[in-house]
Order: sequence, then structure tokens, then C-alpha cells
Amino acid sequence: MSQALEKWRERLNGSGLPVFARTVRDIGEVATSRATSAQDLSEVIGHDASMAARLIRIANSSVFNLQNRPIDTINSAVVLIGFDGVRELAVSVSVIEEMLKGNQHARLSQLMAHAFHAAAHAKFFAARNKTEHAEEVFVAALLKQVGEMAFWSRAGDEARDIENRLADGSSMASAEKEVLGFSLDALGQALADDWSLGELARKVHDDLEDADEMVACVNQAHALADLLETEEWNSRAVSEKLMELAKEWDVPVADVRDVVQSNMKDAAEIAERFGVPKRTASPGRAPRQVAPCKKTPPRKQNVDAERDYLRQIAQGLENDVSRDQLMQLIVDGVLDGVGCGRAYFLLLSADRSKLVAKYAAGEDAGELVGKSRGVEEPGAFAGVLEEKRVLSDIRVEASAPWHSQGSCLIAAVHIGKRPVGVLYGEVSDSVVDDDRQAGFRQFAQQVSLVLTQAA
Repeated sequence: MSQALEKWRERLNGSGLPVFARTVRDIGEVATSRATSAQDLSEVIGHDASMAARLIRIANSSVFNLQNRPIDTINSAVVLIGFDGVRELAVSVSVIEEMLKGNQHARLSQLMAHAFHAAAHAKFFAARNKTEHAEEVFVAALLKQVGEMAFWSRAGDEARDIENRLADGSSMASAEKEVLGFSLDALGQALADDWSLGELARKVHDDLEDADEMVACVNQAHALADLLETEEWNSRAVSEKLMELAKEWDVPVADVRDVVQSNMKDAAEIAERFGVPKRTASPGRAPRQVAPCKKTPPRKQNVDAERDYLRQIAQGLENDVSRDQLMQLIVDGVLDGVGCGRAYFLLLSADRSKLVAKYAAGEDAGELVGKSRGVEEPGAFAGVLEEKRVLSDIRVEASAPWHSQGSCLIAAVHIGKRPVGVLYGEVSDSVVDDDRQAGFRQFAQQVSLVLTQAA
């Protein structure tokens, strides 16, 4: 271990970070003894009123209380979470509280939000994989960046020096090395030992993702949180990741989207129950909850993206990729390739009276999935199902609620002679030329192929 790292390690421990109360030590001793009961552990926790109240709040969160049973005593919380889980959570509560007593640097707030975001995903991954000790996975993900959090909660001039190097274009890794002489990840590994954060909390720093299923859950959760916090929700990178998870789990992409959004919501809730201020609790770029049909910036046609999406769709058809994944690829292709502000596939209802938005892509487009419009209502959709060509340059008022500005492209989709739905794209810049119509027509043809194969 470098002298610089050892000095920082001593500096943090000497500063009283973290100040582990006797309660936490007693919890560890009781929880590891086979001769004790839930009542014994409850009595120890009850000696610290603040800790008891916090653990009860955490036990009542949707992250840990899947049955939504009211938990109003420490004893019932211990029964729900388990001995080991209570000890892990008690330690993490203490660490988070001490971090929040330090400098309220913007980077600490970002790290806190990311930590809870990743922890919510990690616990879901662990539960889905039927991994034992899901609470330990949650805590390991929560404290994976403990070195960074400790540094930014206590740093002075060093923090400013790192920020200056980042502003000059240095990477975080090189800035840490230049200013500190070591990586903050190495500091985290040392602190995990000093503060007895548990074996898993130490192992996540070993960069052996495939060696341990629980470590893999933690690392995958942090990678997913990183992606969602740096990319727009409807970006190609996020769409590809959601499709990858859908394939791995063998479920529709829409189900994966729901899970991810639910985890992000849970992250903010559990952070607040840990005592983290609301301004810190929101995890990165959560899907925006705004009024639908706001104006979107103009997008241009991208022929290379069109070809790439059409290639992926063709490969998906050959490899029996699910209908949901292929349909999402199609609307994503209309968005990124044809250059539409929003894209939808609208499915004809069983009674043939309505068109219902089934798949969507584009900013806030998901808000309108499930919305319907009467087939015979005046406007763009009246008679469109009988058309054999791409309709374009139809004005805004004709296609509400899915359209906000400019023109649109519409193509009826048929299986044989039977109309089944409509592919729809908003063209924000109002420029609909022959090339754009041709690109849109190719995606409409792919819808027919996908639905025919599914049938």
C-alpha cells in the first residue's frame, strides 16, 4: 500500500469517519451468535432510538417489504429482513449518516444518488437470480464507492485540484492519480477492511465480476445505473441494453422498461428512508414525467442508422427474436433512421373500432402507450387502414394526441389483405421528401414481416 493511501486512510479513521456507535458493534455480535433470537437482536437495536426508527422505515419500504405488510416494531423488522440483513443495513445507515455530516460537495450528492440507484437494481438482480442474502448485495452495491464518498465528504484542497484537472480535460482516474497518488477505489477497498463492511463489500473491489454471482449482481447494477445516468432514456444505447436484458430474461422489452423504472423510483424512496436529502436522492436521468406532445428538436434522416436497424431486424427474424423486441427495434429505427421526433406502432383493436398505441420511441413517447383513437374520427386515421401507400405531410391537428408539431408519416400495415395497424412517425422539421418516405416504407414492410412470422 502506498504511503499516500495509508495517510488518507489514517486521516479518515482519525477524523471519526465513520463513528460506529456501540449499537452497531453489539448488533454484529448478536447477529453472528447462534444462541440469540430475533427478540435479543431487537432489544439491542432498541437501545438506539434513531437507529431503530430508521430501520423500521427501511423495512417498510417497497425495496424490502414486497408483501407491503405494515412493520411497526423492531422485532417484526428483524423477522422480515433477517439477522444478517439487519446488521448490514445498520452498518450502512451509520456510514451514510457520517458521510452526510461532511462537506456537501456536489460530487458527493451525485455519488449518493448513484449508490442508491445501483443498489435498487442490484437487489432486484439478486432476487431474480434467487441469490441468497439479497440484502447483502444491496448494501455492497450501496457502499461500492465508499472510498469516493468518504473522500468527497472530507476533502479540501485536493477536491479543488481534482476538479481543476477534470475541467482541463483529464479523466477522473488520471486526476486521482495525479493529485492523490492512488485511486479512490483502492481507498474504498482499504476502508471496507477498516470498517468491517463485510466480505462482499471487499470483494466488489477485486474486479472479478464473473467469479461470484453476488459480485456480478453488484457490478452489473452499477453499469446499468451508469448508463441510465449518462444517456437519454430513449437513446439507442439504453434501448439496446433493455433489449439485451429482455433476451436474457426471456420477457418483453416493455416489461424490462417497467422494472427499470420501478427500480429507479424505489431508489429515491429508499434513499429518503436512509435520511438522504431529497435533492440528492433522485438517480440521474430518470424518465421524464412531463405533459405529452411537447415540442421536440428537429431530427434529420440518417441512412446509415436506417441500414443498421434494418440489418438488426433481419438478423432478429432469422434468430427468432421475440416480436416485442423486433417491434421496438422498428420504432427505434423510425426514430433514429428516418429522423422522426416520435414514432409509434398503433394496433387495431379486436372490434376494429380503435387504434391503440402499442410500441413507442422518442422523448416522452412512452407516456402515450396504451392510448387509443377511434378509427373513424376525423383526421389522419380516417380511412388510412385501407391505403396501400405511405401518407405524409398531414398537419398536427389531424393526429392528436400523438403529434406535437410539423408533419407526419403514416403507413397502414397489412397481413395479407387484412389491415392490422398503423406505423406512425412525427416529423418535427416538416420536411418530408421522397428519401424519407422510402426509408419509412421499409420499416412499415418490416412490421408486416414481424407480425406475419409471429402469427
